[in-house]
Amino acid sequence: YRVNYDEQNWQKIVRQLKENHYTFSPTERAALIFDSFSLARIGYLDYSIALELTSYLNKEMDYVPWKSFFKSITYLDNMLSSSSCYGLFQEYCAKQISDLYSRLGWEDKGNFMERL
Repeated sequence: YRVNYDEQNWQKIVRQLKENHYTFSPTERAALIFDSFSLARIGYLDYSIALELTSYLNKEMDYVPWKSFFKSITYLDNMLSSSSCYGLFQEYCAKQISDLYSRLGWEDKGNFMERL
C-alpha cells in the first residue's frame, strides 16, 4: 500500500534525503520515489514534491532507487512531451543523472552490477 504524508512530513523526508540519503535503505528510497509519483499521478500529491524528492539522486549510486525513478517518470515524460515545459523537465532529469554518468563513463569496464 502507498503512504501519503502531509506536506510537512514530505518536506522532512526530502531534507533527510538531501542531507544523508543512506538513512533510508535503497528499497525504502525506491518506495518513496515510486509512491510520491504514483500519488502525484492520481492527484493526491503535487508533482513539485515528487520531483523535489528526487533532487538527491545526483548522489545516488544504488540501482533500485534509479530503477524506481525511471519507471516513475515514464508517465510524466509522456504527458509533458508535447508541452512547452518539456525542455525544463528534460534538463532536470539530465541534471540528476549527469554525476552518475560522469562517475561510470561510457566504457564497459566489466562490473555489470555497478554499471546496471
